[in-house]
Amino acid sequence: RYLTLEEELDLARKYRDGDIEAGKTLVNANLRNVVKAGRPFFYQGYNPLEIIQEGNLGLMRALPLFDPDRGIKFFSYAVWWVRCYIMNFISRSCKSQTGMLGLAPNVISLDTTMSDKSNNEECFIDHVPDDSPSQEEELISRQEPKILFRILESKGCPLTSRERYVLERRYLDEPRPTLGQVAETLNLTKERVRQIENKSLEKMKNYIEVNYSLGREDFIAEDRSLPYARGMFSYMSSAN
Repeated sequence: RYLTLEEELDLARKYRDGDIEAGKTLVNANLRNVVKAGRPFFYQGYNPLEIIQEGNLGLMRALPLFDPDRGIKFFSYAVWWVRCYIMNFISRSCKSQTGMLGLAPNVISLDTTMSDKSNNEECFIDHVPDDSPSQEEELISRQEPKILFRILESKGCPLTSRERYVLERRYLDEPRPTLGQVAETLNLTKERVRQIENKSLEKMKNYIEVNYSLGREDFIAEDRSLPYARGMFSYMSSAN
């Protein structure tokens, strides 16, 4: 059955406190959402079962990173990782077909355990601390500016000139300026710039949702970026 927001947050907090079964319950309750998230890829020549498996790995990857204190549904955050794992799988598949990659991806079981260095408790997610960027993080860093730029340039972009300026500075400039640096150029407080950024990200997410619900898969890109972008803006909004 579907869990209410309160039930999900309660399970997430229990998992954070070391209750592995609570984490499994939260993941299992959202498996149907993985199927929905992966459906756009089913008709593009990829095996639906493999797409779902990769999405499930993304769901499990999101669990130990989810912060229930933000007060959002688990899948609103997890969809970012679900899409990321699916896109990563597609990238590997393409390389494999062209002979560039000869190794099959590792399969992670829901019952995989690890030692939590903070409290010596076990969790069932495969999570090995590493200072170097993961494949998922590298994929995210490549996709994020590309998708954001296309939406900003799309007809009907809902942002004001100031909102657009803030997002362009914060997500497209290299190196990315801090909130304080952007605030200084606009003669605003850092908190005010944060509010503008959060409002802009929420407007972008809603803009994508509306176009996606209308079936406008091509309104920003031709490379399957739209479903991925929905999760991206959900994550960006919750991370601020």
